[in-house]
Amino acid sequence: MWLRRGLIPLCLVVTASACTTNDRVVTSAGEPEGSADDQVVCADIERFAEALVDTGIAYDYLPSESPADLAAEVDVVFGGQLTGQVRAVGEDTPGGTFSPSSVVYDVEVTRAVASSPEVGVGDTVEVLVPFNPGHQELAEYREAVTPGIEVAIFAIHHGITGDVFGEIEGFITACPDGPLLGWTGFRRGWDELSSVNDVLDAADVER
Repeated sequence: MWLRRGLIPLCLVVTASACTTNDRVVTSAGEPEGSADDQVVCADIERFAEALVDTGIAYDYLPSESPADLAAEVDVVFGGQLTGQVRAVGEDTPGGTFSPSSVVYDVEVTRAVASSPEVGVGDTVEVLVPFNPGHQELAEYREAVTPGIEVAIFAIHHGITGDVFGEIEGFITACPDGPLLGWTGFRRGWDELSSVNDVLDAADVER
């Protein structure tokens, strides 16, 4: 698969806190802490991160030096929470040419670091992560998602199609004690970071 400096086709489409142990929770925006329907423990976050990267697709890319470095190469950087909605798109095209399927995660935007008209606080964004259908069933991804998990997203806007593509290092989550989990950077400026807010703060620099 062709990549632009680590570009992985995590397609984002716009449609309109912390935990320290497995007993602490993260709650969705606007809901009281401890709400039974919105509790997220660190084991939930780890399970989601493991499924997120287990796509059956390998990528070759040049890792970024820091969140600020990655942010300088993208159009949109934002933080949000998973709504819990998960589905899939894509199938084999006519003639037998394989078109990878994608897992679709809905993310409610709670912080816009490098914003654009496509992404704003309060929007719900569809994040498409390509996966190999022969590697794992969609149900495995769906069952790994708990509403309220916090994520950081780095993305590129495609001016022609209107789609927004996330970087391979740009779908990040974490329990508060770290380390960063999911599609995350790991070199130099990433080393001392251990939370989603750390990543967003480090990316929030003048460009």
